[in-house]
Amino acid sequence: MERDRFDFLRKLFQGNIRPQLEAYVNDSLRSPLLIEFDPTTACNFACPECISAGLLNKASIPSERIAGLMSEFARGGVKGIIFIGGGEPLAHKCMPAPLRDAHNFGMAVGLTTNGSLIERHLDTIAECVDWTRVSVDAGTATTFDSVRPNHLVKGFDRVLGQMQKLAAVKRGALGYSFLIIQRRVCGSEQGNATAPNGDAIFTNAHEIGEAARRAKEIGCDYFEYKPMVDSAHYLMPFSEDLRAIVREQDAICRRLETDDFAIIAPASMELLSVADDPRQPKKYATCPAMELRTLVTPSGVYPCPYHRGREDKRLGPVPEMPFDIWWQSDERKRAMARTDPRTDCNFYCIRHRTNVVVHALRDVQEEGVDLLSRIERSECPPNDPFF
Repeated sequence: MERDRFDFLRKLFQGNIRPQLEAYVNDSLRSPLLIEFDPTTACNFACPECISAGLLNKASIPSERIAGLMSEFARGGVKGIIFIGGGEPLAHKCMPAPLRDAHNFGMAVGLTTNGSLIERHLDTIAECVDWTRVSVDAGTATTFDSVRPNHLVKGFDRVLGQMQKLAAVKRGALGYSFLIIQRRVCGSEQGNATAPNGDAIFTNAHEIGEAARRAKEIGCDYFEYKPMVDSAHYLMPFSEDLRAIVREQDAICRRLETDDFAIIAPASMELLSVADDPRQPKKYATCPAMELRTLVTPSGVYPCPYHRGREDKRLGPVPEMPFDIWWQSDERKRAMARTDPRTDCNFYCIRHRTNVVVHALRDVQEEGVDLLSRIERSECPPNDPFF
């Protein structure tokens, strides 16, 4: 089940989201299927490799507007919402009300968090959140303090302890996320691997197996490891010795797998195991995924997280008018047209395969062939709109 959670192409053909897919193919989609939601840019960590470092600790969406947005998303037909960031979503003063509101409105709820504030909202997360993914990026306290600097007392133990408490009472899935860090060393610092150009780097990759062991021990449903990207969202290639480290650690992880504990490595890991070129050229001029899911942040609405904070790609401010009405506006549609994947999205995109398939469905639909109705519906995982 947890492996299916990351099979985005299979999930696209679930029965419960088939109406939205059919609407897109027939050019009648009236709302996104999924919202990624940054309630705040505030964060209590200071991670050196944070992709959103330049956006942090600047603004939050007002609590009363968040409450309105939850009802507007649901009314428009949104099936799922991921509370993410930007910043640390649980740091917003309105929490945990929007988690409960979204759940009560019938939307599936996902949560990506640094884990430090789980206990504060434990009951609501356990009851209302369909999956919680905690970004830990370490297997030991020493590495945790290096890659996820914070002012917590025994921060690593505290985060894992809160995850363990959630594991004991949760309704949804719990994941331990591990980003493979590549950091240049300078001066007298000691590296433990090399970059593709031979320079010494620090990496946490040696701890993938230990982190997976801890994830299983505290009761997580899955452990996910993934590669780092640069500030422009391009994958950072692996050197040969880093590839060897990852292969060794993956073997350790695989020995931990059971029916109740999955090891997840995205397709980008497979790419970096054999390829040095981080680019992924696109041949399509429009992105179906941008219509089916969007990003709402304190600084405005963006077509996707890859373009978070880019003023030239911003679709507009968080609308004062009802979101479902704004989504249908010509203003939003014109702004969306400013993004051309052929020129704007040469980085690796996890929804590229989905886009290729959806474009093909729409192309044959325009030729009078209803191919979608002939594709068998996937029901596993059931009722999971997080494609």
